[in-house]
Amino acid sequence: MKFSKFSKGLAVLSAAACMTSMSASVMAADSYSVSCTTEGNGTASASVSSQTAGAPVTLNANPGSGAEFDYWEITTSGYSKTASVVFVVDTSGSMSDEIADVRDNLTNLVKALDAKDMGLNIALIEYSDAKHYPETTNYVTFANGSHWTSDVNEAITEFDKINDGSGYDETPTDAFSQLLTSDGKLDFPTGSVNNYIFLLTDEGYYDYKDDPDSNHYSMETWIDKFVDSNVRVSVVTEDSYKDDYEDLFTDTNGIFIDIDSEDYGKLMEDFASYLDNTSVSTTEKIYENPCTFTMPANDVSVKAVFKGAEKSAHKITVITDGHGTAYASHGTAYAGTSVTVFEKADSGYVFDSMECVNGGVSLNGRSFTMPDCDVTILVNFKEDVSKYIAAALPHSYVFSYDSDMTLIDTNSNRDFDSYPSYVEITIDLGEEYAGRTGNICKGRKSSSSVIESITLDDNGRYTFKADISKNYSFVLD
Repeated sequence: MKFSKFSKGLAVLSAAACMTSMSASVMAADSYSVSCTTEGNGTASASVSSQTAGAPVTLNANPGSGAEFDYWEITTSGYSKTASVVFVVDTSGSMSDEIADVRDNLTNLVKALDAKDMGLNIALIEYSDAKHYPETTNYVTFANGSHWTSDVNEAITEFDKINDGSGYDETPTDAFSQLLTSDGKLDFPTGSVNNYIFLLTDEGYYDYKDDPDSNHYSMETWIDKFVDSNVRVSVVTEDSYKDDYEDLFTDTNGIFIDIDSEDYGKLMEDFASYLDNTSVSTTEKIYENPCTFTMPANDVSVKAVFKGAEKSAHKITVITDGHGTAYASHGTAYAGTSVTVFEKADSGYVFDSMECVNGGVSLNGRSFTMPDCDVTILVNFKEDVSKYIAAALPHSYVFSYDSDMTLIDTNSNRDFDSYPSYVEITIDLGEEYAGRTGNICKGRKSSSSVIESITLDDNGRYTFKADISKNYSFVLD
């Protein structure tokens, strides 16, 4: 998975361009100054002393003897923080009990953000039935003819119109497809750098195979697109689906919210604070050198900060559990250096987790800050069970696990013509499992949300009624 090298560094000044209220023609006519200073032993320069808004400026720092570059401190004025947020809302029939709370809490969320004096760009996508895509996916167009509005009251009016539909076979990846422009880029406002997706659903997703002709992509591909574009995705869903969406909200530095929480309103306030805390403000430290940014419609002051050269670098070792390969962005690094670990799973496996086994670092996704010692990182992979699903949707599946959550077998059925509201699935583990007991749970690789405790018959089988196109886990005692 590829990370955007300059995403955070470029954020501080690109954000200013999207906040200005000046027209494009006025921006093109006006130039703004770029002043450059230093702190510590070194020199620094900007490619130009003045520049028009929207044009590039490149900074270059040169350390003196015994020093090394630390960071750029870049300051501008005349704008506040802004965030571009896409609200992706599941409006299928199963959301009927949630829609009223969704409407109220989205409204409260937007008001809370507005109260924090944050500039907001808001978009809304509703989705309900994959079988009738794209007709059942609505990318709202606002009064300005765009899918985006900065008018909080107009956004609230659209939230009030949200109603549950009649679909039952929904997937948020259909909604994500609405964000793709004709050139394959994500449809966020020009110059926007604080970009977020807020997904609300009570179900999982279809892990499509990549098919640009039908505008369908796997969740892994969507995660790559969001990471490359510095889009943070937060997921509001049932706790039983947290594992399904964990890579999505973890890899993109989003958060998880339980849609069934008793204090759902408080969680919305927490999300508002999360946006405030993770969006770029008017002064930002940028650690890349050289660094290129987009000129805002304001004067800019930059300062290159130098520090004494570190005495020694420390070794970074990356190991795996044997089901893939992995490496770090640095073989050795000084204390304080940001290090990212990249991995590639073997065929039949996907990334599972990453942990530090030596050096005591705290991982932030796939990255960490180098301590003043050697570091060893262990990368774990897990079996890719999506192959059982992607080939023949809309099957219903039951995944059988032993008490250690090791996969034993997978059974499925799609013959629901005789039962329009459910399908019968037979757990079939063979005679060696005859008489064994366990729990049937909602969701894939889940031991929570128990729906039935059962005993396998003399042939190691048990048949139960399952919702159409849903996943279940059978976990042996």
